[in-house]
Amino acid sequence: MRFDLFSWHGIKKICLKANERDVYEFFSRAGKVRDVRLIMDRNSRRSKGVGAARFDKHREARDFVHFGFFYP
Repeated sequence: MRFDLFSWHGIKKICLKANERDVYEFFSRAGKVRDVRLIMDRNSRRSKGVGAARFDKHREARDFVHFGFFYP
């Protein structure tokens, strides 16, 4: 399997109460999500409101940006 950097997209302005499952379900509307990573505070173990989602196909990642799921 080839590593595709373009299938990963950064996400910001995530609700601080959201967990990886919540983010996965939200972005699944744009296509098949392979992985979600949230940046967590090391001490409090709470989300910092930023992360990344990895889509299964480059086309789905492109749709993610095109349909307004992406915050520049």
